[in-house]
Amino acid sequence: MQSEIQSIRVAVLNLQPADCRHSLCLWGLDHDIRQSFNSNDRCSDAAMCWTDPYQKQVILDPLILVVDDEPAFCEVVCEILRAAGYRAIKASHVQEAYLRLAEQKPDLILTDVMMPEIDGLTFTRQLKAHPDHALIPVVVVSARTSADDQREALAAGAVRMLPKPFSSAQLESLVHSLLR
Repeated sequence: MQSEIQSIRVAVLNLQPADCRHSLCLWGLDHDIRQSFNSNDRCSDAAMCWTDPYQKQVILDPLILVVDDEPAFCEVVCEILRAAGYRAIKASHVQEAYLRLAEQKPDLILTDVMMPEIDGLTFTRQLKAHPDHALIPVVVVSARTSADDQREALAAGAVRMLPKPFSSAQLESLVHSLLR
């Protein structure tokens, strides 16, 4: 009986987009599923792909964009997120974040507040004013955690504020509560 749809998990690790179709083919998935997998999806982020054999589509794990001008912070946060089963991409400033947004639509954005040129709160306001990005939840990550700072982040359109420093468990818990 088809009352319960079963999914097949397909691991696509460290592949270029052109190789993804080949990998899916190797797993024995049919033509419709392979065609629905967009070659623009980034497989190099060690994505775990879910396929539904009845709906003939591939669903990637949630994508999170991390925006911070400190490269080491971005890398550590992305590694924590990837270890927790998410796809993560980074941007070192707001202009780079807009380039990432043009390539892919993340399910969540984590942004620092204090960055050069355009700060994270201005970025959040701009996202919320843009129809293509207004529904993407934004978490503001900041060392500034006073009640006024938190109110300002929420007023800018952030769904939550994550104070720096934070543990990997705190990050995973917050992301999980927002995306799952």
